[in-house]
Amino acid sequence: MDEGELLAAGFTLGPGEEVLVRATRGFTFYAHRGQARVCVVQGSGAGLRVVEEGFRETLEWLRLGEDLRDRGVRRVVIVGPVEAGKSTLTVFLANMLGLGIVETDVGQNETGLPAFVTYASPPPRPVLSLEELGLSGALFVGHVSAERVMWGVVVAAAIAARRLESFVADTDGFVDGVGVMYKAWLAESMEPDVVVSLAAPRGLVAALRGRGLEVVEAPRAPLPRWRSRGDRRSFRARLWAKLFHSPVRLVLEDVPLEPLCNYTRSDGAEEVVYLCGRELIVESARRPSDLQARWARPGWARGLLAGMRLADGSDVPAVVENLDAARGRVIVRAAWRPGSEVRGLRLGWIRLGENFEEEHLPVEPFPAAVVHGRGSRRRAGRG
Repeated sequence: MDEGELLAAGFTLGPGEEVLVRATRGFTFYAHRGQARVCVVQGSGAGLRVVEEGFRETLEWLRLGEDLRDRGVRRVVIVGPVEAGKSTLTVFLANMLGLGIVETDVGQNETGLPAFVTYASPPPRPVLSLEELGLSGALFVGHVSAERVMWGVVVAAAIAARRLESFVADTDGFVDGVGVMYKAWLAESMEPDVVVSLAAPRGLVAALRGRGLEVVEAPRAPLPRWRSRGDRRSFRARLWAKLFHSPVRLVLEDVPLEPLCNYTRSDGAEEVVYLCGRELIVESARRPSDLQARWARPGWARGLLAGMRLADGSDVPAVVENLDAARGRVIVRAAWRPGSEVRGLRLGWIRLGENFEEEHLPVEPFPAAVVHGRGSRRRAGRG
């Protein structure tokens, strides 16, 4: 920055100051209080363009932050549809108010952990995006679709809010149909001082106010990023690759596993029998002769995303290599070495392939989720 002043994410840049814009995110700066002269150093594949729109909306965000700060607001939840600018406003307000951040968007988790609710203490310096945060903790919910694991996201968000006490919470764009009830439960569980709506549907705003929550309106982001379903999967694939590019191999002995069906193993028999509701599933090398039982091959858990619960109550991402439930032995590839004792392992309903492509499984206890998921893929193939 050479001369003048730039308005960034709830903070300003003055002469002599500099900032790094990551290639995966991009950012828009506005000249503040007159003209500004900047020096831009571009890396490989970088782009730059001049825009004229968006300054009015950014000033409204600035006034919103000033009002919340004057009122002493310490807990904020942001809601709105897909690509409304929720993540951008989350960072904006966190910088202005000096608050921590809770990321509940399990599908497009901008802090780098899909299928997790994450939380971070206030950063020591202003940041442009959530990916710059140093996380304080993560809570595994097992899927990248909030619709599949709504109850898990609500519980994890409530725990994160309790641990941080003061925060701005980002949420996903699932705000239609049952998403209205889910998002109202989610916001209520975090006990916010204020809920900020970025073009949220009227039904959701009414549901929030009906729970006694204060809702304030704010304009949606002036320059939204439009991402297709394929773009979102590609985004997660890059995050998986980054997480597990040099994993730590761990052998876990006698660690509690969930969610598993009840199971038994006969002495000397090389098979495990699971009772999943009224359904029998036999894990064995050969197909069982009992026509009433379903079959699961040994190794059915390979590639499953999992969360290792630590003694401090946080979770570490892992991928299962091998699981022997009857012997209480699991081999995993962890994203990093745990900093405390592993108290349990929670299996998720995402299987990661060699190139980190995702297979989504039914949200059921295991191995029923794998068996039923396999059957649905065969039916889909015949169609």
